[in-house]
Amino acid sequence: MPVITLLSVPFAFLLGGFVFSGLLGPLAADLGISVSAAGLLQAGYALGCAFAGPFLAHWTRHRRKKPLLLPVLGSMVLLNFASILAPGFNELLFLRTALGITGALSLPLAVSIAVTLVPPEQRGGAIARVYSGVAYALMLGMPAGSLAGDWLGWRASFGVAALASAVALVLVWRNVPDIAAQPVPKGSARLDARSTGLLASTYLAFGAMFCLVGYIGPVVTSLTGGTGTHVALFQLGVGLSCLAGLILGARIAATLGGRGLAWLFAGIALGLAVLVPPLSTNPPLLVNILALVVSVALAPVCQFATAPVVQGSLAATAGPSTTFVLTLNSSMVYLGQGTGVLLGGTAISFGGYAAAPLTGAFVALLGLVVAIALRSGTARSLSRT
Repeated sequence: MPVITLLSVPFAFLLGGFVFSGLLGPLAADLGISVSAAGLLQAGYALGCAFAGPFLAHWTRHRRKKPLLLPVLGSMVLLNFASILAPGFNELLFLRTALGITGALSLPLAVSIAVTLVPPEQRGGAIARVYSGVAYALMLGMPAGSLAGDWLGWRASFGVAALASAVALVLVWRNVPDIAAQPVPKGSARLDARSTGLLASTYLAFGAMFCLVGYIGPVVTSLTGGTGTHVALFQLGVGLSCLAGLILGARIAATLGGRGLAWLFAGIALGLAVLVPPLSTNPPLLVNILALVVSVALAPVCQFATAPVVQGSLAATAGPSTTFVLTLNSSMVYLGQGTGVLLGGTAISFGGYAAAPLTGAFVALLGLVVAIALRSGTARSLSRT
């Protein structure tokens, strides 16, 4: 029960940053800003996470985990609720960035607690269960935010995020034991070249997808003409694909290991590129829907499949640096999200909505290059032994 409870933490935290992604159009119109500028609300959250996470994790590495996690979740409740009342864009940007900074410890803490609650041979499964909270947030939480915003106005989406954070707070308080802090061995903050490449893979995978995910509402509306329910249905499909990706990634990690990353990045690139033609032209509605279905069935699956592959490879190669590297990997998730949103927004400003998935496809191709380099490095290492 404690490990299952802990998946509510990334569920709540992802919602805090992206629960309003399906509502960027009405949010931007109400605040008198562009859709690209509205994307900065997501980028501020993600970049705050990315840069604050490693420092906070280092400063608190000797502290007990549950007493840290509870106030982090409490801050998420308050900041999400305050966002409902924010009078303008500047105040909202401050609150979203503050949420990213104060909540940056949530995922690393949840993972750290989970791995201490199970035997060593079950740690991979425990990490996967915690990370599944991200997929459930995409599958259930974000559609709920889109529907709430469609019915009650975009500010209601922050109420959904505040409620999710409050539920996570209660669950952690009731179900997670207070375990003594684990000793941190010397050398736990050192990275080798392979670990660095694997971290870059996480960064590029999330960066590629969030060029599109950050602007999913306007993109779906552009392709189908629908809002609210249509966007929520698409987000539900993305979430289901993410869960399928975790299952696929676990199998790839067990059979191919890091060698499977190249195929996954190729799938991400293809899944994003398929949206470029319909967004660039004006094809029949059936063609647009088919492109969306193909994209959802391919890109999120491959992107989330990279998570078990990368984490399994990191755990196998990082040695005494494992805890530190897993924390950095969480930061790469956030940094990739923030960079992707910024790149997608910039691309939309210059090239329209088609430029967002096109930019993401190019980022995925960079990931393919990194994956091929990692595979070549592994082959050379094996040839020496």
